[in-house]
Amino acid sequence: MRCESCADGYYFNAINESCSKCDALCSKCTNTETNCSECLNTITMRLTADNRCICETGYYANYDAVTCQNTCHPLCETCNNTYNNCTACKNIGWGYLGIDKLCVCNEGYYYDSQSKLCLKCDILCKTCTNMSGNCLECKTTGEGYLNISQ
Repeated sequence: MRCESCADGYYFNAINESCSKCDALCSKCTNTETNCSECLNTITMRLTADNRCICETGYYANYDAVTCQNTCHPLCETCNNTYNNCTACKNIGWGYLGIDKLCVCNEGYYYDSQSKLCLKCDILCKTCTNMSGNCLECKTTGEGYLNISQ
């Protein structure tokens, strides 16, 4: 007779015939450490089609604390390890993931901290900051446009 039952957080490893630890975010797994059947937290984590536990959108995995925590920066769809280490930006049509892993607004838009969205600059601004009419650069200084220094 053979006993093959392991405690929650462990699975029976047939190769070495012992209980091995599941992935950090799994509360239960079978056959391999990443073949999860339940996640540690059903509010901030979800089980994928391939039986892996991942953090819900807007949360990031903190493997030191073994949890999904805090929300990502408002422009991040997903992030990794920290609040502003974005892995994907929200599909808002006017933002992109910069080389420093921050989601930034496209040229002609500015980040509005109140609405947490990229909003369009004034029609005469090429770039702006903090508010629509606070131009950093005018679209053109050609005929018909007045570039006023502040």
